[in-house]
Amino acid sequence: MLPAFLHLFLPILASIQITQIIIILIIKLFFGLYTIIYTKEKFEVRNSPLNRYASIISQALYCIKIGCTVTGAGASFIAGGAAYDSVLEQSGRNPIFVPFIAKTYTSVFGVGPNNKVNTYLENNALPETTSTQTQESVTEVLKKYHQMSPKEKADFIDEIKKENEKK
Repeated sequence: MLPAFLHLFLPILASIQITQIIIILIIKLFFGLYTIIYTKEKFEVRNSPLNRYASIISQALYCIKIGCTVTGAGASFIAGGAAYDSVLEQSGRNPIFVPFIAKTYTSVFGVGPNNKVNTYLENNALPETTSTQTQESVTEVLKKYHQMSPKEKADFIDEIKKENEKK
């Protein structure tokens, strides 16, 4: 078991390292964009019959280089956070990084269709009674549905439509 001061010291060191990686990532991104936008003379190819095309190709290659560097560092950061969260879960603690990424993703892109369906079902589904406990769950019905032949699927849908018309 680690001494108590290390339980505080190690996360602080990890936070400093992550901050350093993020700062370097941001510096590389901005320097790459600055180089492409404001120092075009570095990419000019002269004394060539294809000088315009060669200049464009050299700019594209530099852009790919910077894009790969930034993407690789970003992916490493995300993978490291997810790995750290799995270690936290295994030790009985709550994950930190993946829920933060999920919140950020939801705030940018909104709630996904699966969450809307789940929320609707949770809000509108009645609590289980003895009669509903014997019924198959939705996932079991879907598994059986996907295993049916196309004709069986059509018959199943027709049967559901008939039941809905009765109501």
